[in-house]
Amino acid sequence: MSHKSSGANRSTSAAVITPDCRKIAPTEMTSKPRPFKDLSVHDVKIRILSDVALIHGRSTYTVLADGAEQEALYTDTYQKRGGTWVCVSAWAIAPGT
Repeated sequence: MSHKSSGANRSTSAAVITPDCRKIAPTEMTSKPRPFKDLSVHDVKIRILSDVALIHGRSTYTVLADGAEQEALYTDTYQKRGGTWVCVSAWAIAPGT
């Protein structure tokens, strides 16, 4: 898997790269209504383990309610099913909140 366009280990606010190398906006991964703005992802690392992919990263965003800038760490787990990568688990924690 190539990380050329994902900005692996670099900051990006343009897109997230899924295990199947699709570019999607970070906000497409979050249900609405979204209680934040200015979502960016950083330090993305993708590990492919056969038919399972682990995506670790850090995100930053601004909370709409109070304007506070926050940071979260996340891990998403994908499994390849019938040739398509499917997110089977997502976890995030906002340190210090």
